[in-house]
Amino acid sequence: MRIRILFFLTSLFLISCSGAGKKEDERSKKYVQFVKPVDRQAEVEASLTCPKTEKQYLDKDWKKLMVMANDCVQEGKWTTLKDLSDHMFEKDPYSPWGAYYQSLYSENKKDYLRSLWMIESAIKKTPNMALFSFQKGRVLWELKDYRQSASAFETTLKLDNGFVAAHSFLGQILVRDHQYKKAIPHLKVALEHKNFASHALYGLGESYFMTGDYTEALKYFNRSTSFFAKDLRVQLRIAHIYENVLGDKKQALVTYKKISRLNEARRESLLKNDIKMKIDTLNKLIEQEKQRKLSSTKSSESEG
Repeated sequence: MRIRILFFLTSLFLISCSGAGKKEDERSKKYVQFVKPVDRQAEVEASLTCPKTEKQYLDKDWKKLMVMANDCVQEGKWTTLKDLSDHMFEKDPYSPWGAYYQSLYSENKKDYLRSLWMIESAIKKTPNMALFSFQKGRVLWELKDYRQSASAFETTLKLDNGFVAAHSFLGQILVRDHQYKKAIPHLKVALEHKNFASHALYGLGESYFMTGDYTEALKYFNRSTSFFAKDLRVQLRIAHIYENVLGDKKQALVTYKKISRLNEARRESLLKNDIKMKIDTLNKLIEQEKQRKLSSTKSSESEG
């Protein structure tokens, strides 16, 4: 029987499996064999639902308890998940799943230190489950410990290089830390999954921009506008490339006018003034070029 684990993420989803690595406790190993994490939006092959009473789960084995726990996560029934994971702890002390679901419960309650403690307990029992390292990375992300978070995601990818969400998180951390060349391959993997596309596109645009590949940067920034149409950072990058790299004053002007419209409701008067000056300057330059071309045309006609 292959168990499909539904796990809780804050707007991120993935499909993955565990890999080989550190030596596991043989008493815990059976609890992660034939277990596969799945997208929480995917259809879960289960007829059970989150239990309404204690009686509904007391006599169930660990596999059925996991299916029930999945349903509790999906339905957002966190108190029931807490009771169910307490029971999993008592019923199967060598299983890592009670600790894993306790970590999800604590994360939902924003008790990140307890969530970290619980997932580390699960990892201690079964260190080769990529899902657990990924959960640890996300909790550390919430704690803003980005260095340790990156380390956890790197461990995740060593166990399962196809873990798309780990590529997404790690890529974002590398962009944050200005390690743009290292970020690019991770973000390209993340881009293949629609649920990570928005951050991947922006991250790729920024990475290529900061490494001087403006053609690629423009491509990804333009694609990212479908997600960040009102994001001034994206529009300012696009305008800069058109104006200062490609020398396309007309397209730069179009973009700055868009930025001006987006910025109307904002209070940054300095930015408003800067954009207004950009628009005025570009209008003058475009008009000057127009007049020069007109004069050149008249001169050629006169000579002819």
